[in-house]
Order: sequence, then C-alpha cells, then structure tokens
Amino acid sequence: MIKDLYELQQIGELVERIDKLRVEHNYSIYELAVRSGLSVNTIKYLYKKKSFPNIRTIYSICEAFEIPIWLLFYKSESNSFITKSEYTLINNFSNLSVTGKRLLLELSENLK
Repeated sequence: MIKDLYELQQIGELVERIDKLRVEHNYSIYELAVRSGLSVNTIKYLYKKKSFPNIRTIYSICEAFEIPIWLLFYKSESNSFITKSEYTLINNFSNLSVTGKRLLLELSENLK
C-alpha cells in the first residue's frame, strides 16, 4: 500500500507518463494489456494508483511501447517527458555522419 505522499506522487507521475504513451500510440487499455502481456486488471490496478508496479510490469509496458525502461522515467530539463517521436529523432541523430549531424542541427536552428 501507499506509504507516504511522495510515493503517491511518484505513482501518479508514472501513471500519467504511461497514459500519455498509451494515447500517443492510440492504444486502449485493453490493447496495452494485450501488447504488454499483462492482464487488463493489472493495468486498471495501476491506473487506480494502488501501488508502484514491479519491475516486470514496467518492463512489459515498455516493451509494448517499444521504448527502453529509462525513457519511461526520464524527464528533460523543462521537467517534461520525452515523447517516443523525440526519442526516435535522438536515436536517428546518433546514427548520422558528422556532416549529417551538422546539417540537421543547422536545419533545426532555422526552423525555430
């Protein structure tokens, strides 16, 4: 059960993040359960913020979204979560040549 207000806040932030990813992927709660291999009741229990999910549950949810676990918890400097599209952009950027990186950075500066 919930031990203190801090833990409740952490669970709330995690559920909010999972829900944003679920909406971003156009998954229903049922589809998230199927894709993660978890029961619908497990997902609903998480949404009710009864307790912090175990690592297996977190891992399964991340697999459903095709993201690494760290991305579920990572917040940017603006204290907002990175979307899967932003993560993909970062991943793709790291695979570019030095020239490609320079050109993309220049392009992104001009798009502001």
